Amino acid sequence: MSPLVGEGLDTPPGAGATALSAGQPLAFGAVDVVWIVLGVLLVALVAVVLIAFFVMRPRAVRQLRASAQLLARETHGRSPLVLSAAKCESISLPAKQNLLGVGMLALTEHGVVFAAANPDRTLIIPRVDVIAANQSGGGAKSGVGRIPQLEVSWRSAGGTEATVVFDTADPGAFTAPLQELSN
Repeated sequence: MSPLVGEGLDTPPGAGATALSAGQPLAFGAVDVVWIVLGVLLVALVAVVLIAFFVMRPRAVRQLRASAQLLARETHGRSPLVLSAAKCESISLPAKQNLLGVGMLALTEHGVVFAAANPDRTLIIPRVDVIAANQSGGGAKSGVGRIPQLEVSWRSAGGTEATVVFDTADPGAFTAPLQELSN
């Protein structure tokens, strides 16, 4: 009979064959180790999801809101022709390397504006200086596939050609109006 049914419950400690004596190490079988590892992995997965949802997501939302407010200040409150969340992946100007990161990308009648907050930093490319605007699908991998990219080349203040690459959801909305002007 099982001890749960009632037999063996009055057996003194140490008298049974399964009781542990002081100093005897616990013995785990291979299956026990597998279940412990799976349990630890499950706890780690839940912790990562909770951190992403309750810490990283609100931080990204605050970053984009602040970037949108900065963009509104840069455009003096005028509505842009195209507006999108974007990530600056690379820029060829060494002095502008602090632009890398998440922000808001806008196309106005005067040019391309990228604004990223915390700390505030902006890139303004006048439309008349745009040499080329291209779309590619070779950005970072997302859960579905490659993130589309917008590559903009322009004549910088020093007369040299500069290039910036953004990850954005719809680079085509930016390339068509910019290519009309550069042709």
